[in-house]
Amino acid sequence: MGRLTTFINEKIEKREIEEALRSTDVKVGAEWEFKFDNNYFDDIVHEYLVQDKLDAWENDMVDRSEMYDQEHDEWKDKHKEWEDEKNHMLNDVFYDEATEEIIKKLGRDDDIDNEVNELVQDKLDAWEAENPEPDEPEQPDDYLDTWDRSRGSVDDIVTFSKREDTLIDYMESKPDLKKYTGSGWEIHDDASISEGLGIELVSHLWK
Repeated sequence: MGRLTTFINEKIEKREIEEALRSTDVKVGAEWEFKFDNNYFDDIVHEYLVQDKLDAWENDMVDRSEMYDQEHDEWKDKHKEWEDEKNHMLNDVFYDEATEEIIKKLGRDDDIDNEVNELVQDKLDAWEAENPEPDEPEQPDDYLDTWDRSRGSVDDIVTFSKREDTLIDYMESKPDLKKYTGSGWEIHDDASISEGLGIELVSHLWK
């Protein structure tokens, strides 16, 4: 490709095109941008949604996933309560009790950190034996996260390949456009005009 010495805006005049064509430093091509109407793909979206949701419900995947989410939320609440109670017993109860017991046993209140810590650990172990940590629920193997359970937007369903095939089919059905398919022209995704619905037709270099 030649050196780009002149920038031509999308909004150009005939004079600018003629100047570019006379230049030996400019390669000229073009692209056409399209945005598909959502309604154009209603059949695809409907078929996808009905079958996908039906399969999910028939296999109880959605039910199991939602039940797991509920159980996991309940577990998080219980686990937080357990952690709070554990920290309270450790910091507000066991150290005071252990310190008092060790001083009474040894008859002194200095150099008793090791003994206090050992007794605190014993008390903590005994407490945890009576108050076991809540078990986290196991996630189902076929778990669907909330994103998968809410699938269904046109952007998710109408892939670039579907848009590309749609444009090619349309062009091949028109005699005056058919010649541009498979002849150096390229089709690209274009999110600049519409995420999930945009597409562009790009020419080969004309000069």
